[in-house]
Amino acid sequence: MLRLVMGMTLLALALLPDSLAARGGTLLDRERLLARYHARHDAFADQLSGLALDCESRGLTAAAASIRALTPLPAEADFNLDNLPPSVGSPANPAGQPGQFDWEAELRAARQLYADDLFLIALEAIRQEFPRLALDWIRETAFHDPDHELARERLGWVRYGDRWVTPFTALMLRRGYLHHERFGWLPADHVDRYEQGERFWKGRWVPADREPELRKSISMVDAWEVESDHFVVRTNHSLERGVELSAALEDLHRFFIREFAEFFATRGQMTRIFDDGKPLDPTGVGKHEVWYFRTREEYQRYVRAKQKGADLMTGFYMPRERRAYFFAAPDNPQANIETLYHEVTHQLLSESNRKVFEVGEASGFWAIEGIACYMESFNRGGERFTVGDPMHSRIYFARERIVAEDWFMPLEQFTHMGRSKFQAAPAGQSPEETMKTWQRYYSQATGLTHFLLHYENGRYRDGFVSYLTQLYSPDSRIRGPAQSLDEAVGVTFDELNRQYVEYVRNLPTGGTESQVR
Repeated sequence: MLRLVMGMTLLALALLPDSLAARGGTLLDRERLLARYHARHDAFADQLSGLALDCESRGLTAAAASIRALTPLPAEADFNLDNLPPSVGSPANPAGQPGQFDWEAELRAARQLYADDLFLIALEAIRQEFPRLALDWIRETAFHDPDHELARERLGWVRYGDRWVTPFTALMLRRGYLHHERFGWLPADHVDRYEQGERFWKGRWVPADREPELRKSISMVDAWEVESDHFVVRTNHSLERGVELSAALEDLHRFFIREFAEFFATRGQMTRIFDDGKPLDPTGVGKHEVWYFRTREEYQRYVRAKQKGADLMTGFYMPRERRAYFFAAPDNPQANIETLYHEVTHQLLSESNRKVFEVGEASGFWAIEGIACYMESFNRGGERFTVGDPMHSRIYFARERIVAEDWFMPLEQFTHMGRSKFQAAPAGQSPEETMKTWQRYYSQATGLTHFLLHYENGRYRDGFVSYLTQLYSPDSRIRGPAQSLDEAVGVTFDELNRQYVEYVRNLPTGGTESQVR
């Protein structure tokens, strides 16, 4: 199965555009950091291979296999860097008999020493302002030493008793709350009564079947409100649905911040991250607010006055309110959640700044919609996330425009369109023709995003993120005359046109996923 890996690109050095390299370290600095990392990893892998041979010589074949599974580079391995134990660790095989071969203790010591050295390399990456490399290496540090306090802190964990938890979880536990899979955070003495079919409403207990009527309004007073580390979900649908959406949004947030760390890492954030002991705050604007209506009709009535045409959409984000609006669509739950991913991607990017401003007005509007359409393919599978499945409708139709319709707009023309031109109805077209034009624009925007993130193991990924960062810059002197795409990735438009068309034509068409670790 072909896997288009968008996770850590440590196997090959992707070329950085000058604009990104100028933020801190140079291309040579980045090469040196990667060389230092690879040298240390090779030594670690050799040490573990030697330990595995010792195990095999003693007939411990299962132990040898488990040790060898830890030797590949993360981009080549099956282990999950985000799979960190929540409990504070203790030696798995405490004091053995003198002279006894204790392979677990040797493995633990080797991993801890490697983690310490790796964290120092990450620190240097922070100093030189290579946030993605730093974040990848901090994650790997915590994977090999789950109790590495500095790595845990930078990844947003805090210690609560004998557990590693998020700051919001620690706050709720201190308040005497417990987290229920269906009902979210509840006071500990409420859990049993909720499971028995009662609900707490304005100081009194009522039967569960009465609660929907009591909370039919989405007002601040009546609606359910589900708070998590990064989101507040307000809904008049149900508490259970609010909890489900909250979990989905936190997964999306964790993935998005991890994979696009460079977008959120300002110079100040990157230099402070190791000085004050605080994890990277990607937005600094507080929690993201999401409203989820019980019915489409309620949604339409509410948003119609907010923005012209908003009631025709299946969800939308309003930057000036810093709020995303959606409604339940029980007849198509998959499309419902994909709309959520689309609009919340807009929300995460927009709320990376405290200032509110129009994005992509002059040019580059394709990227704003392209990244949001691409993220509709985000898929949660336990502790694994995938994105970019070529059989997802957005990406599938990017291929169809070229293969079946023979339609392609040259990228120099396409990428220089601003919002009004991208969204305007072309002169002289019928409503049906206009709709087809818009569909083609959105398909190409999605396909181009996929191409820039995945082509040749992410060759253009850093350039694309730099391009997107400029479009969302709070400084109008950067945002207005944002780099042209060819400048951002360092390749002519003629070459990009050829590569893009060839790439999209050759996308797999049968059940292939693009896996992200």
